[in-house]
Amino acid sequence: MAVSLFSLVLLLLLLVRLEELDDSLDELQKNKSSINDPNHVQPQILNYDIFPLYDSAPNAMGILVSSYISIPRHYVLLEKIKVIASDLGKSRFHRQIDVLRIENRAGNQIAIINLEDASWANRKWEQAFQGSAGGSITTGILLRSFLQKEYDGDWIDGVEFYLNGEPFVDGDRTALGGVKFRTELN
Repeated sequence: MAVSLFSLVLLLLLLVRLEELDDSLDELQKNKSSINDPNHVQPQILNYDIFPLYDSAPNAMGILVSSYISIPRHYVLLEKIKVIASDLGKSRFHRQIDVLRIENRAGNQIAIINLEDASWANRKWEQAFQGSAGGSITTGILLRSFLQKEYDGDWIDGVEFYLNGEPFVDGDRTALGGVKFRTELN
C-alpha cells in the first residue's frame, strides 16, 4: 500500500498537535490539586492566542473576518507574525508573503513584510491590486490581518510593506507605501 507525501505530512501535523494537547493535559493535571486553594489562579487550558484573518465581504462591499488562526502563546512576536503571513499568503492570496524582520524605530516595533512574486505561484501581486475595488480590498486585508488592532497582547506598532524586496510604492488603488500604524486603522 502506497502512502502519499500528503498523508505523511498530515500524520506528522496530527502527531505534533497531539503532543501539544498532551502537554496541556499534563499542565492541567499538575494544577488540579490546587483548584480548591483560595489563592489559585485558573490555568490557561489552551496556550494559544486566537487571531482573526480578514477577507472581502460578499460583492466586495468591505472587509470582514473570514477565519481565525491559533498561534501558540510561547511563540515570540516574529514567529507569530510569520504564522499569519504564511497562512494569509497561502489560504487567501495564493502568493508568497515573507516577514523579513521587526525593526525598532523611535520606540515602535515595525514589521517589514515582503510581498514576493514567487516562482511557485503563477500569480503576481500586481494582479491582487487590480480592479475598481481590488487595491483597497487587498490593502485593507493586509493591514487588518497584520496589525491586529483588537489584540491587546504584545504586538507590533506598525507594518511596512515591500514588493519583491523593494519598499512598496503606492498606486492609484493602494495605500501600503511607508509605515502604517495600528492607531491609524479605523
